[in-house]
Amino acid sequence: MSLFIDHGKVSEVVGDLMVNEFSWSEEIKKKEIQHYIEYIKNTVSFI
Repeated sequence: MSLFIDHGKVSEVVGDLMVNEFSWSEEIKKKEIQHYIEYIKNTVSFI
């Protein structure tokens, strides 16, 4: 069984949560999402 996670969509949802709950600005949200996506690209291997 395979599980596909759309990291872009997930990071947007989590980013919105962080904006609302922890007073992140939109700029911080964008930077953190970009950092997360780069991390995923560099560390997750696909078979």
